[in-house]
Amino acid sequence: MEPGELTPTFFADVEEMGCGSLMVALMRAMRGIGRGEVLQIRAADPGARHDIPSWCRMTGHRLLHGPCGATGDEYLIRKRED
Repeated sequence: MEPGELTPTFFADVEEMGCGSLMVALMRAMRGIGRGEVLQIRAADPGARHDIPSWCRMTGHRLLHGPCGATGDEYLIRKRED
């Protein structure tokens, strides 16, 4: 990874959301950033550990890191370039 590749350009805190709302918030957050930019998302829902990586694979976005953080609920996602 290049230096700065893990530097998020946008942060979304969705800790209070359940899985369905979390995924909608994730999609909206990704629409709001530019191609190749990095989103840091904090999600407390236990299903996020499975859902966020799966969503990244299905949509072509790149999961750079996660789950990580002191509570294991932070993710870094790079928006696809195309």
